[in-house]
Amino acid sequence: MEYIIVDGQSTDGSVALIESQAQRIARWVSEPDNGIYDALNKGIALSQGEWIIFMNAGDVFFDASTLRTVFANPIAPGAVFLYGHHHTRYPDHIMPRTAGALRDFWRGPPFSHQALLVRSAFQKAHRYNVRNRIAADFELLFGAFQRGYGFQAIDTPIAIVAAGGVSDRDRLQSIWSHYGVVRTFDASTRVHAYYLGAALACLLKQGIAAVLPRSWTDRIRRHRHLS
Repeated sequence: MEYIIVDGQSTDGSVALIESQAQRIARWVSEPDNGIYDALNKGIALSQGEWIIFMNAGDVFFDASTLRTVFANPIAPGAVFLYGHHHTRYPDHIMPRTAGALRDFWRGPPFSHQALLVRSAFQKAHRYNVRNRIAADFELLFGAFQRGYGFQAIDTPIAIVAAGGVSDRDRLQSIWSHYGVVRTFDASTRVHAYYLGAALACLLKQGIAAVLPRSWTDRIRRHRHLS
């Protein structure tokens, strides 16, 4: 396994930390980038392995044996994508998330990007669209799914993901970005109705959250995850 780190020329001490672990890191770069997906594309270019998985700062593998567990499963020859479950880490609790059904891909990603391994050959031939600032990963994955590339489910948790990513912080923009991707393949009434409903629900939640005390919204969130 090789560790590759792409840093956006941080000034918070990240480079010093990277240098202190240099013996464990295959390759790394610290330089300005054009957003998240430009950084991911740089990582793809630096990789030399057979499979690629991306972890953001704050994300970790589920445990030390995660990759051994994943590859203990028979991998179908046509599998380009391996995906599993993940846990989301909030400030006060961790919630397990089960990967969804591929038939619902059109509703949004059925698995976390950090719980996905992609064959390097595919990833090097298909880079992320840096103009899509929020959902370039969904754009690439949904397009691959529509074109018949192989997705294989691995029934194990793969990552623990820190809450508060870009799509979490700007949920409405994330919804519209997903909608823009899906409707290029399926402009049915079903798709229009679903994303309109999702956008309205998001606006309603944001409005409620704006007037409720933070302690109430935290309690509601925990109850929803536990129910």
